[in-house]
Amino acid sequence: MGGVQPVSDQTEELLLDIERAYFPLPALAARVAAAEQSLQMLWTTIGFAAPATTTFSGNVYGCITGISGVVVTLYNHATGLPLTSVTSGAGGAFSGSLALTGSLSVDFSAGDAANHLDAATTNETLTAGFLTSGVNIGLTAASGYICAYGCNYPVNKTLTVADANFGSYTATYAGTFAGQLTWQTSGVTVDYTGDSTVPCAAVSNLPVTYTLTNGGSWASKATYTGTSLFNTCPGLPGGGGSASNSAHTLASVACPPSFSIDFTNAAAQRLYSHAAAGTYTITWSG
Repeated sequence: MGGVQPVSDQTEELLLDIERAYFPLPALAARVAAAEQSLQMLWTTIGFAAPATTTFSGNVYGCITGISGVVVTLYNHATGLPLTSVTSGAGGAFSGSLALTGSLSVDFSAGDAANHLDAATTNETLTAGFLTSGVNIGLTAASGYICAYGCNYPVNKTLTVADANFGSYTATYAGTFAGQLTWQTSGVTVDYTGDSTVPCAAVSNLPVTYTLTNGGSWASKATYTGTSLFNTCPGLPGGGGSASNSAHTLASVACPPSFSIDFTNAAAQRLYSHAAAGTYTITWSG
């Protein structure tokens, strides 16, 4: 009546308050464990299985091989809600687990924006109590970058080439030629100082093209106007052909490209004056 609780109900609540305040912790833990067991029995009775530990494993790949330090997030495929996250280790391997009842369609998603690799997603079905292995996630180069030979992370399509004699210029990705990725300058002219030992006269605004190729290795060269490949003065009047300093090749370089190539007097040919001693350095970076 009037919302007044029976004395028996009031007494029960009071006893519960006393139990909460004074019940020994070990005994309370035992009561919790018993309750969990009762709940599992209830699930079984009504036809549902209790959640089981479900494990998964796989690899995250860059341009060539697995990469470490990439966060892999699992999402419920139907709802898009995140379930758990793990980080790839050595060789790109990752593994983890979550509690699951029955089967669930999930999306494994990973990306590495810091290294210019776009996110990729793969869909798998996880089943409670079973291992799902071989979940492979292949990341792709971000816009403005490209996967290149020998590099696990993409290379910028816009590089800087610095010539110790003539200055710095922009080289852009020009496509694949003869099976090699190619970066090349456009519209570059230099002031050639001449070579008294040949002799070759000085030339202003001499067109020069710097080229970097990537196939089985990395190679760099500079091409200039002349009548033949050898013993030709740059910009020689009447010359209709082109000549180049010998292409220098590096079997292994830092990735993305950031390396210097030194041309000796013998390799530099006429573009770099033979009258000066030492080497002539071209540096590619990006």
